[in-house]
Amino acid sequence: RRELLVIIGDLLNELLPRYRVLADSGRIELSMTPWGHPILPLLLDLETAKEAIPAVTLGNYHNYPGGETRARWHLDEGLAIFEKFLGRRPLGCWPAEGSISNATLNLLSEQGFKWCASGESVLSNSLNHLNIPKEGNWLHHGYRFANTPLTCFFRDDRLADRIGFVYSTWHADDA
Repeated sequence: RRELLVIIGDLLNELLPRYRVLADSGRIELSMTPWGHPILPLLLDLETAKEAIPAVTLGNYHNYPGGETRARWHLDEGLAIFEKFLGRRPLGCWPAEGSISNATLNLLSEQGFKWCASGESVLSNSLNHLNIPKEGNWLHHGYRFANTPLTCFFRDDRLADRIGFVYSTWHADDA
């Protein structure tokens, strides 16, 4: 067991330097998630919950106290940790749970991000909400929302679920 723990420790110690080398060589691009995994749209405006769930009851709460300040803190802290350990500022952000809103996209753009990522269901709901028809290969390209220069990319939710929950239970050769 001790030998296994030493091997695992060695692999983990090599992980961040390996990411740095891969990023420096242009083989990968790294993204970050805000510190503490906050749901940024709800910090910025609780009313955005109605965009996802129109019948949601918010009670007497319409704004999260200090929400924008907290959202900025989570982004700043996440960036500081990322830069400390990876020696660079990320170009991309994957907000917690892929949660985005116009206010979130504006904040990410203001923070200097060039792109963000979310999931297919978020894009589908957004296109439906904006009455934009989904034609052809609607998922596999970048989108721009909220009049920002930020490009949004969306993963294929079915493929991601297969990788995470189906293929991971298969023998490696079959997966």
